[in-house]
Amino acid sequence: MRSAQIIVTQAGGAIAFGSVGAGYGTALAVTGTVRKLIFASTLDQECVVSLDGGTTNWMVFHANFTLTIDLNPDMQYSGTISVKHNGVAPLSGKFIVAVIRTT
Repeated sequence: MRSAQIIVTQAGGAIAFGSVGAGYGTALAVTGTVRKLIFASTLDQECVVSLDGGTTNWMVFHANFTLTIDLNPDMQYSGTISVKHNGVAPLSGKFIVAVIRTT
């Protein structure tokens, strides 16, 4: 089994409710080999997440939703995670992204 060291030098990102508009806003630009993607929405409305900087709608997150994605060691992700509201602008909360990278 291959051993990998966790790298925690990239800070996570967040976008507050006032910046979650009808068009995509950037929550985090991810670089390096990512082992886990962690998403947490404390927004009071649904939001749409894009993993390619707003080109493609990836997933709708309900209000107060958390998701962790464990990537297979052979998989890699680098890109920009962006967020927009799903028709109704949020009035509170934020959308948070964290990553765990490995060597």
